Parts: sequence; C-alpha cells; structure tokens
Amino acid sequence: MAAEEKIGKTSTFQGNRLLSVALPVVALGLGSLMGYQVGLVDSVSTQGGKTSIASRSVAYQLPELVVTLDAPPDAAVYMRLAVALELPSASNQTQIERSLPRLIDGFQTYLRSLRPEEVRGAAGTARIREELLRRANRALTPIRVQNVLLQEMIVQ
Repeated sequence: MAAEEKIGKTSTFQGNRLLSVALPVVALGLGSLMGYQVGLVDSVSTQGGKTSIASRSVAYQLPELVVTLDAPPDAAVYMRLAVALELPSASNQTQIERSLPRLIDGFQTYLRSLRPEEVRGAAGTARIREELLRRANRALTPIRVQNVLLQEMIVQ
C-alpha cells in the first residue's frame, strides 16, 4: 500500500511539472498566432535563439485622385481613387512627402491610360493595385512600399 501511494505522488508531481513547462509554451504560441491573425504583429522570427516580433506597419494616405479614363470622346468616364501606401515604418513619411509629385504623376499617367473595361471586376482591381505598387516602389526608391491599399475606387 505504501508503494502505491509513493507511485501516485511521483506521477502527480511529474504531471504537474510537465504542465508547468508546457502550459506557458503553448500559451505563448497561441498568443503569437492570435496576434498575427488579428494584425497586432506582422511576423515572429527566431534567430540565434532570440525571438523578435516585427512591429506593425504604417499607412500613408495619398491625396484623392480623380482622372479621366481612356474612353471614346462622346462618353467621358471618370475614376475617383483613394489610396494609402503601407510602409514598414513611420520614419519614411518625410521622404515620401518630398517625392509625392513624382509619385502622383506616375499614378495619374497610368490611370489615364486605362480603358473602362480594364477596370471592371476583381482582376481589374488586382492589376491596378499591382501596377500602382510597382510605380510607387520605382518613384520612392530606396523606400520599399509593402502594399497599396485601395480604400475607394469609383468609376462613372
């Protein structure tokens, strides 16, 4: 009977010890995953045994763009576009303000060359986003724009 009590106490102690080690590890993993899903962190990386969590990126709002699309002369088609640029940090905003005329000129030149049928649907929106991202990265070199966020796009 004494042997059974000793075995029971030992397994309970080992079970509690396992829980005290595994529970914080699982909680940290789930917390990081939930933070990533919600958007609180962009990425979690481990290098040399150290864990670093990348900070959240910053959105830079551009002035609203209104352009005439390339349509037949008898039917004018206008596009109104509100765009924000996703940047890795807020320190790049002053450099963007200096390059803003070049950036807006590149955006307007591209948008005015579009035909109304090229803008329709999800594929048209994706093409516009990709082309604006490419032009933004070219105009703002050495800054790396992470994404172009289309906040509003109205064609009439």
